[in-house]
Amino acid sequence: MMLSFHKHVIPIQKESEKLPFNIYPIDTIKYTPGNFKEKTQEAIDDAILRFTTKEPPGRPIGSSSDILNYFAFKGLRYSDISDKDTIALFRLGDLHGFNLFDGENKIVYFGYFHKDEPREIIVRVRFLINNLNIAFSRILESDHSEGKELAERVMGQITIEVLVPESTNINVMESTIKDYQQSIRNVPVLLHKLSDISEFVKTEFEKINI
Repeated sequence: MMLSFHKHVIPIQKESEKLPFNIYPIDTIKYTPGNFKEKTQEAIDDAILRFTTKEPPGRPIGSSSDILNYFAFKGLRYSDISDKDTIALFRLGDLHGFNLFDGENKIVYFGYFHKDEPREIIVRVRFLINNLNIAFSRILESDHSEGKELAERVMGQITIEVLVPESTNINVMESTIKDYQQSIRNVPVLLHKLSDISEFVKTEFEKINI
C-alpha cells in the first residue's frame, strides 16, 4: 500500500532471520537488538538525503575523513552531478549504492559497503558491471563514431573501488567477482578494508615534511 502511494519504504529485517536472498530487497537493513538504533538512524538519514537533494546520492560516506582523504590523495573528488553525461554515469551505479568520484582521466565508482555481507557486496558489484557493459555495448552498436570513441575513452578510465568489512577474505571475493566480468569490457575492481585505507592516508601525511 505504501508503494502504491509512492511512499519511501525502509525494509528492515532481524539479522537472525534467514530468508532466501531473492525475497528481501538488496537495500534491506539488517539489525540486532544492540545496533537497531544506529542502523535505523543511518537508513533514515539516507532516505532524507535521497528525497531532499536534486540527485539521489549513492551510499552516504558520512564523516569518515580517511575515505575522503584517500580519494583526495589519489587526485579524485566527489563528482559534480550536474551535466547530463555525469548524471548518466552516476545513475548506472547509484541504485546499487555507489558514489561517483572523478579526477584527471580517472572515474571511480565507490561502494561504502563495510557493514554489508560479502554476498550482497558481490551482487552490487555484479549489477554495476552489468550496467556499465550494457551501456557500453549499446553505444558500440550505434552509428555514431564520435560516441564510440568517447565511450571507449570513458570506459578505459573507470574503476570500481569498494570498502568491505575488516573480516572479509578479499582473495575469495576477488575470485568470485572475476567470474562476473564480461567479455565486452573488463572493469577493474579494487577491494579495500578501512584499516588499509587509514594506513595509506597516514603514509601520505607522513610524506609531508613540515
